[in-house]
Amino acid sequence: MDKDKIKEINTVSEADVMKEMCNNTLSNKDKNQFLESIMENYYLDNDNINFLEDNGYSFFKFQNQDQCFCLSGKVFAECCQTKMQPKRSEPYTSYEKSLLNPDEFKVFQTKMTELFLKHYQNLGAKQVCAIPTCQKQAVESNLYQIDFANEKWYSTNKINPLDSNFKMGEVFFNTVEANNFKYFGWCADHEQTNQKNVLSKESSEIEIIQMHTCAILFKLFIAQVCLTASQEDFLSNFNSIAETGFQAIFVYRLKKLANQVQSLQNILLKYLKSYEKNTDLKVITWELGRQKNFQILDLIYPQISPSDFQVINSVNNVFVAENPISFCVNDVCKNTLVTIVFDKTNKKLQNFINQYLLIIDEKSKAKEYFVSNCALILADNILFSAKYFEKLSLDDKVFLSALNKFRYENPTAGHEYVKMQFFAGFTKGNDFFK
Repeated sequence: MDKDKIKEINTVSEADVMKEMCNNTLSNKDKNQFLESIMENYYLDNDNINFLEDNGYSFFKFQNQDQCFCLSGKVFAECCQTKMQPKRSEPYTSYEKSLLNPDEFKVFQTKMTELFLKHYQNLGAKQVCAIPTCQKQAVESNLYQIDFANEKWYSTNKINPLDSNFKMGEVFFNTVEANNFKYFGWCADHEQTNQKNVLSKESSEIEIIQMHTCAILFKLFIAQVCLTASQEDFLSNFNSIAETGFQAIFVYRLKKLANQVQSLQNILLKYLKSYEKNTDLKVITWELGRQKNFQILDLIYPQISPSDFQVINSVNNVFVAENPISFCVNDVCKNTLVTIVFDKTNKKLQNFINQYLLIIDEKSKAKEYFVSNCALILADNILFSAKYFEKLSLDDKVFLSALNKFRYENPTAGHEYVKMQFFAGFTKGNDFFK
Protein backbone atom coordinates (compact mmCIF):
# COMPACT_ATOMS: atom_id res chain seq x y z
CA MET A 1 0.00 0.00 0.00
CA ASP A 2 1.24 3.51 -0.82
CA LYS A 3 1.63 5.15 2.59
CA ASP A 4 1.74 8.60 1.02
CA LYS A 5 -1.85 8.14 -0.16
CA ILE A 6 -2.98 7.50 3.38
CA LYS A 7 -1.25 10.67 4.57
CA GLU A 8 -3.04 12.72 1.94
CA ILE A 9 -6.46 11.91 3.40
CA ASN A 10 -6.19 14.36 6.30
CA THR A 11 -4.87 17.60 4.86
CA VAL A 12 -5.06 19.34 8.24
CA SER A 13 -2.83 18.14 11.09
CA GLU A 14 -5.11 17.29 14.02
CA ALA A 15 -2.22 17.46 16.49
CA ASP A 16 -1.24 20.96 15.34
CA VAL A 17 -4.82 22.19 15.45
CA MET A 18 -5.37 20.84 18.97
CA LYS A 19 -2.16 22.51 20.11
CA GLU A 20 -3.18 25.84 18.60
CA MET A 21 -6.62 25.55 20.19
CA CYS A 22 -4.99 25.23 23.62
CA ASN A 23 -2.95 28.35 22.88
CA ASN A 24 -6.03 30.18 21.51
CA THR A 25 -4.17 31.04 18.30
CA LEU A 26 -6.47 29.28 15.86
CA SER A 27 -8.13 31.65 13.37
CA ASN A 28 -11.75 31.30 12.32
CA LYS A 29 -10.57 30.33 8.85
CA ASP A 30 -8.35 27.55 10.22
CA LYS A 31 -11.12 26.41 12.55
CA ASN A 32 -13.60 26.19 9.67
CA GLN A 33 -11.06 24.33 7.58
CA PHE A 34 -10.55 21.84 10.38
CA LEU A 35 -14.31 21.47 10.86
CA GLU A 36 -14.69 20.68 7.15
CA SER A 37 -11.83 18.21 7.38
CA ILE A 38 -13.39 16.42 10.35
CA MET A 39 -16.72 16.17 8.53
CA GLU A 40 -14.93 14.22 5.80
CA ASN A 41 -13.52 11.66 8.26
CA TYR A 42 -14.64 8.07 7.98
CA TYR A 43 -14.51 7.63 11.74
CA LEU A 44 -14.72 10.38 14.37
CA ASP A 45 -12.42 9.73 17.31
CA ASN A 46 -12.81 11.32 20.75
CA ASP A 47 -10.74 14.40 19.82
CA ASN A 48 -12.84 14.94 16.69
CA ILE A 49 -16.09 14.68 18.62
CA ASN A 50 -14.85 16.97 21.41
CA PHE A 51 -13.86 19.60 18.83
CA LEU A 52 -17.26 19.35 17.14
CA GLU A 53 -19.03 19.53 20.51
CA ASP A 54 -17.10 22.73 21.29
CA ASN A 55 -18.23 24.20 17.97
CA GLY A 56 -21.96 23.62 18.19
CA TYR A 57 -22.35 20.00 17.08
CA SER A 58 -23.96 18.19 19.98
CA PHE A 59 -23.64 14.41 19.68
CA PHE A 60 -24.80 13.35 23.12
CA LYS A 61 -27.35 15.95 24.22
CA PHE A 62 -30.50 17.47 22.78
CA GLN A 63 -30.15 21.24 22.89
CA ASN A 64 -33.36 23.23 23.37
CA GLN A 65 -33.19 24.79 19.92
CA ASP A 66 -32.14 21.62 18.07
CA GLN A 67 -34.59 20.31 15.52
CA CYS A 68 -36.42 17.54 17.37
CA PHE A 69 -35.14 14.05 16.62
CA CYS A 70 -38.72 12.86 15.92
CA LEU A 71 -38.61 14.97 12.72
CA SER A 72 -41.78 16.88 13.58
CA GLY A 73 -40.20 20.10 12.32
CA LYS A 74 -40.38 21.66 15.78
CA VAL A 75 -37.45 22.40 18.06
CA PHE A 76 -36.77 19.93 20.87
CA ALA A 77 -37.85 22.33 23.65
CA GLU A 78 -41.29 22.71 22.05
CA CYS A 79 -41.73 19.07 21.09
CA CYS A 80 -40.45 15.88 22.75
CA GLN A 81 -38.94 17.67 25.73
CA THR A 82 -42.43 18.69 26.86
CA LYS A 83 -43.62 15.06 26.76
CA MET A 84 -40.87 13.45 28.83
CA GLN A 85 -41.96 11.56 31.92
CA PRO A 86 -40.40 12.57 35.27
CA LYS A 87 -37.69 10.53 36.96
CA ARG A 88 -38.94 7.44 38.76
CA SER A 89 -37.52 6.12 42.02
CA GLU A 90 -36.42 2.86 40.39
CA PRO A 91 -33.60 3.29 37.82
CA TYR A 92 -34.32 2.24 34.24
CA THR A 93 -32.07 -0.18 32.36
CA SER A 94 -31.56 1.22 28.87
CA TYR A 95 -30.61 -0.74 25.76
CA GLU A 96 -26.99 0.31 26.14
CA LYS A 97 -26.79 -0.87 29.76
CA SER A 98 -28.69 -4.09 29.06
CA LEU A 99 -25.92 -5.16 26.67
CA LEU A 100 -23.73 -5.76 29.74
CA ASN A 101 -26.08 -8.37 31.21
CA PRO A 102 -27.69 -11.16 29.12
CA ASP A 103 -30.69 -11.48 31.45
CA GLU A 104 -31.35 -7.74 31.38
CA PHE A 105 -30.95 -7.68 27.61
CA LYS A 106 -33.54 -10.45 27.23
CA VAL A 107 -36.04 -8.46 29.32
CA PHE A 108 -35.28 -5.26 27.41
CA GLN A 109 -35.64 -6.94 24.01
CA THR A 110 -38.98 -8.48 24.96
CA LYS A 111 -40.25 -5.00 25.80
CA MET A 112 -38.76 -3.42 22.65
CA THR A 113 -40.16 -6.14 20.40
CA GLU A 114 -43.62 -5.35 21.78
CA LEU A 115 -42.99 -1.65 21.15
CA PHE A 116 -41.69 -2.33 17.64
CA LEU A 117 -44.70 -4.45 16.67
CA LYS A 118 -47.08 -1.87 18.16
CA HIS A 119 -45.54 0.98 16.15
CA TYR A 120 -45.29 -1.21 13.04
CA GLN A 121 -49.06 -1.63 13.09
CA ASN A 122 -49.74 2.01 14.05
CA LEU A 123 -47.56 3.44 11.29
CA GLY A 124 -48.88 0.91 8.80
CA ALA A 125 -52.45 2.00 9.54
CA LYS A 126 -51.52 5.63 8.81
CA GLN A 127 -49.37 4.96 5.75
CA VAL A 128 -50.57 6.11 2.34
CA CYS A 129 -49.17 5.04 -1.01
CA ALA A 130 -45.70 6.40 -1.76
CA ILE A 131 -46.71 7.54 -5.25
CA PRO A 132 -47.19 11.32 -4.85
CA THR A 133 -50.36 11.42 -6.95
CA CYS A 134 -51.94 8.52 -5.05
CA GLN A 135 -53.46 9.00 -1.60
CA LYS A 136 -54.86 5.49 -1.15
CA GLN A 137 -54.21 3.51 2.02
CA ALA A 138 -51.00 1.48 1.91
CA VAL A 139 -51.19 -2.29 2.23
CA GLU A 140 -48.62 -4.65 3.70
CA SER A 141 -46.00 -5.63 1.14
CA ASN A 142 -43.11 -8.08 0.99
CA LEU A 143 -39.72 -6.90 -0.23
CA TYR A 144 -38.92 -10.23 -1.88
CA GLN A 145 -41.25 -12.03 -4.27
CA ILE A 146 -40.48 -15.34 -2.58
CA ASP A 147 -42.83 -17.72 -0.79
CA PHE A 148 -40.73 -18.12 2.36
CA ALA A 149 -43.25 -20.56 3.80
CA ASN A 150 -42.32 -23.06 1.09
CA GLU A 151 -38.81 -21.98 0.10
CA LYS A 152 -35.96 -22.12 2.61
CA TRP A 153 -33.57 -19.17 2.69
CA TYR A 154 -31.14 -17.79 5.25
CA SER A 155 -30.64 -14.16 6.27
CA THR A 156 -29.39 -12.05 9.19
CA ASN A 157 -32.53 -9.93 8.92
CA LYS A 158 -34.64 -9.74 12.07
CA ILE A 159 -38.28 -8.69 12.17
CA ASN A 160 -37.27 -6.26 14.94
CA PRO A 161 -33.95 -4.59 13.98
CA LEU A 162 -33.67 -3.21 17.52
CA ASP A 163 -32.75 -6.77 18.53
CA SER A 164 -29.13 -6.21 17.55
CA ASN A 165 -26.87 -7.81 20.15
CA PHE A 166 -24.48 -9.64 17.83
CA LYS A 167 -21.47 -11.41 19.32
CA MET A 168 -18.29 -12.31 17.50
CA GLY A 169 -17.94 -16.04 16.94
CA GLU A 170 -21.65 -16.73 16.53
CA VAL A 171 -23.71 -17.49 13.40
CA PHE A 172 -26.23 -14.70 12.73
CA PHE A 173 -27.95 -16.24 9.71
CA ASN A 174 -31.33 -17.79 10.43
CA THR A 175 -34.12 -19.27 8.36
CA VAL A 176 -36.24 -16.51 6.83
CA GLU A 177 -39.81 -16.51 8.13
CA ALA A 178 -42.93 -15.31 6.38
CA ASN A 179 -42.98 -12.10 8.45
CA ASN A 180 -39.44 -11.08 7.52
CA PHE A 181 -39.15 -8.25 4.99
CA LYS A 182 -42.70 -6.98 5.49
CA TYR A 183 -43.44 -3.25 5.21
CA PHE A 184 -46.10 -0.70 4.27
CA GLY A 185 -45.50 1.64 1.35
CA TRP A 186 -47.78 0.94 -1.61
CA CYS A 187 -51.53 0.88 -2.13
CA ALA A 188 -53.05 -2.38 -3.38
CA ASP A 189 -52.98 -1.25 -7.02
CA HIS A 190 -49.33 -0.15 -7.03
CA GLU A 191 -48.30 -3.20 -5.03
CA GLN A 192 -49.87 -5.37 -7.71
CA THR A 193 -47.91 -3.45 -10.34
CA ASN A 194 -44.71 -4.08 -8.39
CA GLN A 195 -45.47 -7.80 -8.13
CA LYS A 196 -45.76 -7.98 -11.92
CA ASN A 197 -42.47 -6.14 -12.38
CA VAL A 198 -40.10 -9.11 -12.72
CA LEU A 199 -36.74 -7.79 -13.88
CA SER A 200 -35.13 -9.21 -16.99
CA LYS A 201 -32.48 -8.09 -19.45
CA GLU A 202 -35.30 -6.42 -21.43
CA SER A 203 -36.45 -4.31 -18.46
CA SER A 204 -36.44 -0.55 -18.97
CA GLU A 205 -34.58 1.88 -16.74
CA ILE A 206 -37.84 2.99 -15.16
CA GLU A 207 -38.85 -0.61 -14.39
CA ILE A 208 -35.47 -1.18 -12.72
CA ILE A 209 -35.79 2.04 -10.71
CA GLN A 210 -39.30 1.05 -9.65
CA MET A 211 -38.02 -2.27 -8.32
CA HIS A 212 -35.17 -0.55 -6.48
CA THR A 213 -37.59 1.94 -4.94
CA CYS A 214 -39.10 -0.99 -3.01
CA ALA A 215 -35.76 -1.46 -1.23
CA ILE A 216 -35.73 2.21 -0.20
CA LEU A 217 -39.34 2.11 1.00
CA PHE A 218 -38.72 -1.05 3.02
CA LYS A 219 -35.64 0.46 4.65
CA LEU A 220 -37.42 3.75 5.31
CA PHE A 221 -40.56 2.25 6.82
CA ILE A 222 -38.61 -0.04 9.17
CA ALA A 223 -36.33 2.86 10.19
CA GLN A 224 -39.40 4.99 10.96
CA VAL A 225 -40.82 2.20 13.11
CA CYS A 226 -37.52 1.92 14.99
CA LEU A 227 -37.44 5.69 15.51
CA THR A 228 -41.00 5.96 16.84
CA ALA A 229 -40.57 2.90 19.08
CA SER A 230 -37.33 4.36 20.44
CA GLN A 231 -39.05 7.73 20.85
CA GLU A 232 -41.66 6.16 23.13
CA ASP A 233 -38.89 4.47 25.12
CA PHE A 234 -37.10 7.83 25.41
CA LEU A 235 -40.16 9.80 26.53
CA SER A 236 -41.14 7.22 29.14
CA ASN A 237 -37.77 6.27 30.55
CA PHE A 238 -34.92 8.66 29.71
CA ASN A 239 -35.12 10.65 32.94
CA SER A 240 -35.02 7.41 34.92
CA ILE A 241 -31.65 6.30 33.50
CA ALA A 242 -29.25 6.79 36.39
CA GLU A 243 -25.98 6.90 34.46
CA THR A 244 -25.29 10.01 32.38
CA GLY A 245 -23.04 7.96 30.10
CA PHE A 246 -25.89 5.66 29.09
CA GLN A 247 -28.13 8.70 28.63
CA ALA A 248 -25.57 10.17 26.25
CA ILE A 249 -25.36 7.00 24.15
CA PHE A 250 -29.17 6.82 24.03
CA VAL A 251 -29.28 10.37 22.62
CA TYR A 252 -26.60 9.50 20.07
CA ARG A 253 -28.57 6.42 18.96
CA LEU A 254 -31.71 8.54 18.44
CA LYS A 255 -29.76 11.10 16.42
CA LYS A 256 -28.36 8.33 14.26
CA LEU A 257 -31.84 6.91 13.64
CA ALA A 258 -33.22 10.35 12.80
CA ASN A 259 -30.37 10.96 10.34
CA GLN A 260 -31.06 7.61 8.67
CA VAL A 261 -34.79 8.35 8.30
CA GLN A 262 -34.19 11.85 6.93
CA SER A 263 -31.56 10.61 4.48
CA LEU A 264 -33.86 7.85 3.20
CA GLN A 265 -36.76 10.30 2.80
CA ASN A 266 -34.62 12.50 0.57
CA ILE A 267 -33.42 9.53 -1.48
CA LEU A 268 -36.96 8.23 -1.90
CA LEU A 269 -38.11 11.58 -3.31
CA LYS A 270 -35.36 11.45 -5.92
CA TYR A 271 -36.30 7.92 -7.01
CA LEU A 272 -40.01 8.73 -7.20
CA LYS A 273 -39.28 11.87 -9.21
CA SER A 274 -37.45 9.75 -11.76
CA TYR A 275 -40.67 7.81 -12.56
CA GLU A 276 -41.74 10.69 -14.78
CA LYS A 277 -38.36 11.77 -16.12
CA ASN A 278 -35.03 10.36 -15.03
CA THR A 279 -32.29 12.97 -15.01
CA ASP A 280 -30.43 12.18 -11.78
CA LEU A 281 -30.22 8.40 -11.44
CA LYS A 282 -27.65 6.19 -13.14
CA VAL A 283 -28.66 2.58 -13.88
CA ILE A 284 -26.02 -0.11 -14.39
CA THR A 285 -27.00 -3.59 -15.60
CA TRP A 286 -24.76 -6.66 -15.70
CA GLU A 287 -25.56 -10.17 -16.90
CA LEU A 288 -23.37 -12.66 -15.07
CA GLY A 289 -23.23 -16.43 -14.92
CA ARG A 290 -26.22 -18.25 -13.55
CA GLN A 291 -26.22 -19.07 -9.86
CA LYS A 292 -28.88 -19.99 -7.33
CA ASN A 293 -26.81 -19.35 -4.21
CA PHE A 294 -27.97 -15.87 -3.20
CA GLN A 295 -30.33 -12.98 -3.93
CA ILE A 296 -30.51 -9.43 -2.69
CA LEU A 297 -32.65 -6.32 -3.04
CA ASP A 298 -31.21 -3.76 -0.67
CA LEU A 299 -29.20 -0.58 -0.22
CA ILE A 300 -25.44 -0.75 0.06
CA TYR A 301 -23.48 1.87 1.95
CA PRO A 302 -20.00 2.36 0.41
CA GLN A 303 -17.45 3.56 2.93
CA ILE A 304 -14.32 4.68 1.07
CA SER A 305 -13.49 4.83 -2.62
CA PRO A 306 -10.70 2.40 -3.52
CA SER A 307 -8.23 4.67 -5.36
CA ASP A 308 -8.30 8.09 -3.70
CA PHE A 309 -9.73 7.01 -0.31
CA GLN A 310 -12.51 9.57 -0.39
CA VAL A 311 -15.00 9.01 2.44
CA ILE A 312 -18.54 8.28 1.24
CA ASN A 313 -20.32 7.25 4.43
CA SER A 314 -19.09 7.87 7.95
CA VAL A 315 -19.42 5.15 10.56
CA ASN A 316 -20.43 7.47 13.40
CA ASN A 317 -21.05 11.03 12.17
CA VAL A 318 -24.75 11.76 12.71
CA PHE A 319 -24.50 15.19 11.06
CA VAL A 320 -23.63 13.92 7.57
CA ALA A 321 -26.34 12.59 5.26
CA GLU A 322 -26.08 8.94 4.27
CA ASN A 323 -25.14 8.08 0.68
CA PRO A 324 -26.48 4.65 -0.32
CA ILE A 325 -26.63 2.81 -3.64
CA SER A 326 -29.57 0.52 -4.43
CA PHE A 327 -28.55 -2.97 -5.43
CA CYS A 328 -30.40 -5.99 -6.81
CA VAL A 329 -29.22 -9.50 -7.70
CA ASN A 330 -31.70 -12.07 -8.99
CA ASP A 331 -31.78 -15.21 -11.08
CA VAL A 332 -33.13 -14.65 -14.59
CA CYS A 333 -33.47 -17.62 -16.95
CA LYS A 334 -29.92 -18.70 -17.74
CA ASN A 335 -28.19 -15.72 -16.14
CA THR A 336 -27.89 -13.68 -12.97
CA LEU A 337 -29.10 -10.14 -13.49
CA VAL A 338 -27.35 -7.48 -11.42
CA THR A 339 -28.81 -3.98 -11.37
CA ILE A 340 -27.21 -1.02 -9.60
CA VAL A 341 -28.85 2.40 -9.24
CA PHE A 342 -27.33 5.52 -7.72
CA ASP A 343 -27.60 9.30 -7.74
CA LYS A 344 -25.15 10.38 -10.43
CA THR A 345 -25.30 13.99 -9.18
CA ASN A 346 -23.67 12.73 -5.97
CA LYS A 347 -19.97 13.11 -6.74
CA LYS A 348 -18.91 10.75 -3.97
CA LEU A 349 -21.03 7.90 -5.27
CA GLN A 350 -20.05 8.61 -8.86
CA ASN A 351 -16.40 8.54 -7.79
CA PHE A 352 -16.83 5.21 -5.97
CA ILE A 353 -18.51 3.53 -8.94
CA ASN A 354 -16.11 4.94 -11.54
CA GLN A 355 -13.04 3.85 -9.62
CA TYR A 356 -14.34 0.32 -9.15
CA LEU A 357 -15.37 0.06 -12.79
CA LEU A 358 -11.80 0.89 -13.80
CA ILE A 359 -10.44 -1.78 -11.49
CA ILE A 360 -13.03 -4.32 -12.60
CA ASP A 361 -12.17 -3.75 -16.28
CA GLU A 362 -8.61 -4.86 -15.52
CA LYS A 363 -9.56 -8.05 -13.68
CA SER A 364 -11.17 -11.27 -14.80
CA LYS A 365 -14.18 -12.33 -12.72
CA ALA A 366 -13.93 -9.09 -10.72
CA LYS A 367 -17.63 -8.39 -11.23
CA GLU A 368 -18.55 -11.60 -9.42
CA TYR A 369 -16.28 -10.72 -6.50
CA PHE A 370 -17.51 -7.15 -6.41
CA VAL A 371 -21.19 -8.15 -6.44
CA SER A 372 -20.72 -10.92 -3.87
CA ASN A 373 -18.94 -8.72 -1.39
CA CYS A 374 -21.15 -5.67 -1.90
CA ALA A 375 -24.10 -7.91 -1.05
CA LEU A 376 -22.44 -9.38 2.03
CA ILE A 377 -20.37 -6.55 3.50
CA LEU A 378 -22.13 -3.33 2.56
CA ALA A 379 -25.76 -4.45 2.82
CA ASP A 380 -28.05 -6.07 5.40
CA ASN A 381 -30.52 -8.19 3.51
CA ILE A 382 -28.55 -10.78 1.55
CA LEU A 383 -30.41 -14.08 1.17
CA PHE A 384 -28.54 -17.39 0.93
CA SER A 385 -30.33 -20.46 -0.42
CA ALA A 386 -30.58 -23.37 1.98
CA LYS A 387 -28.78 -25.63 -0.50
CA TYR A 388 -25.77 -23.29 -0.54
CA PHE A 389 -25.69 -22.18 3.10
CA GLU A 390 -26.19 -25.56 4.71
CA LYS A 391 -23.17 -26.97 2.90
CA LEU A 392 -20.87 -24.38 4.49
CA SER A 393 -18.68 -25.28 7.43
CA LEU A 394 -19.42 -23.73 10.82
CA ASP A 395 -16.27 -21.61 10.50
CA ASP A 396 -17.43 -20.28 7.14
CA LYS A 397 -20.86 -19.42 8.55
CA VAL A 398 -19.26 -17.57 11.46
CA PHE A 399 -16.93 -15.76 9.04
CA LEU A 400 -19.76 -14.64 6.73
CA SER A 401 -21.75 -13.52 9.79
CA ALA A 402 -18.87 -11.36 11.00
CA LEU A 403 -18.39 -9.78 7.57
CA ASN A 404 -22.09 -9.00 7.38
CA LYS A 405 -22.36 -7.31 10.78
CA PHE A 406 -18.99 -6.21 12.11
CA ARG A 407 -16.56 -3.46 11.16
CA TYR A 408 -13.36 -2.22 12.73
CA GLU A 409 -14.09 -0.70 16.14
CA ASN A 410 -11.71 2.25 15.60
CA PRO A 411 -11.10 2.07 11.85
CA THR A 412 -8.35 3.89 10.02
CA ALA A 413 -7.85 4.53 6.33
CA GLY A 414 -5.29 1.72 6.36
CA HIS A 415 -7.87 -0.69 7.73
CA GLU A 416 -10.26 0.37 5.02
CA TYR A 417 -7.61 -0.14 2.34
CA VAL A 418 -7.07 -3.72 3.52
CA LYS A 419 -10.82 -4.35 3.70
CA MET A 420 -11.40 -2.92 0.25
CA GLN A 421 -8.68 -5.13 -1.21
CA PHE A 422 -10.38 -8.13 0.33
CA PHE A 423 -13.83 -6.78 -0.42
CA ALA A 424 -13.36 -6.66 -4.17
CA GLY A 425 -11.67 -10.04 -4.24
CA PHE A 426 -8.43 -8.57 -5.48
CA THR A 427 -6.60 -10.54 -2.80
CA LYS A 428 -8.99 -13.23 -1.48
CA GLY A 429 -12.61 -12.26 -1.44
CA ASN A 430 -15.95 -14.06 -1.56
CA ASP A 431 -17.41 -15.34 -4.79
CA PHE A 432 -20.96 -16.62 -4.36
CA PHE A 433 -21.23 -17.40 -8.07
CA LYS A 434 -19.12 -20.57 -7.75
